[in-house]
Formats: sequence, C-alpha cells, structure tokens
Amino acid sequence: MDNQRILTKIASNHNASVFYCKRKKNFFLNYNNRYQCFTAGQFISLWEQFNDIDLAAMINNSSPYADVEIVQPKGTDYIFVLSIVEIISLKQLINKSIDVVAPVSTLE
Repeated sequence: MDNQRILTKIASNHNASVFYCKRKKNFFLNYNNRYQCFTAGQFISLWEQFNDIDLAAMINNSSPYADVEIVQPKGTDYIFVLSIVEIISLKQLINKSIDVVAPVSTLE
C-alpha cells in the first residue's frame, strides 16, 4: 500500500492490524492481507456488531453452520465470513483499537 507512510498502526495481532490515516481521518483494517477502509463511525458500528455476537450460543449450538458468523459492517460493501476463532481474534483487535477510534468519531 503506497500510503504506508501516513498510516499509524494502532493495534495488531497475529493475523490482522488496524491503522489510522491522519490525512483522511479514516481507519484501515488489514485482515487476510486486504485493507478495508472505515470512517470512525463505521468502525464503532463494527465494534458494536462484534460485541453483539453471542459466542457462547455459537459454541453450544450443534447445527452444522452455527460456528460461522457473517458480518457486514454498516455503510460498507465488506463481508466477513468468520469462524469462532476468527471472531475472537478480530474482536480482541477491535477492542484494543476502540480507545483510539472513539475520540476521532467526535470530530466527524
């Protein structure tokens, strides 16, 4: 990505990272080597969607597809099809990022 010089990494784990673009005031989620751009409001909405996922219900459900969740962040064309392990990983990452994102959302 050519904009690496203006991106600041705010959180990362073994398979994803969140960056902040100072120039555009957007957030970028790098997941599976793909960058998705979010406004602060969209990122907060994504955080809320992840917090609404009931992991215990998914784990205790014996139906064939109960261990997969489809997440489409509001206001975007992105779709994530995630396993329980991927949900936990991304949820941890997004939770680490939200302290940076929330103050920026008040500037939108």
